[in-house]
Amino acid sequence: MRKIFEGYKLIETKDIEGKRIRPRNEVYRRAFLLARRRVHLKGIREPFEVIRRGNRYILSSNPITFNAVKSLNYRVVPCIIRNPRYELILNKTLRNLDMD
Repeated sequence: MRKIFEGYKLIETKDIEGKRIRPRNEVYRRAFLLARRRVHLKGIREPFEVIRRGNRYILSSNPITFNAVKSLNYRVVPCIIRNPRYELILNKTLRNLDMD
């Protein structure tokens, strides 16, 4: 599926609804600790993908890194805002034209 983005924006972490992942196993804990260390040492290297829902945003990429960023008390994070409605229209049009 092709992605269409509305724009790039710095968004406060309190306005983003991330997936609530509980550390159920050692694999998640290890990935979380590695992401936390990586963000602490190098900062946020790539923006998060979010979908706008009213005044809030829903996280659509990197939930473990986002949880690590929140645990490090970042107040704002770089985000790319996706537009799923236009993505659906584009994919239907390309399928109808046999261009996909």
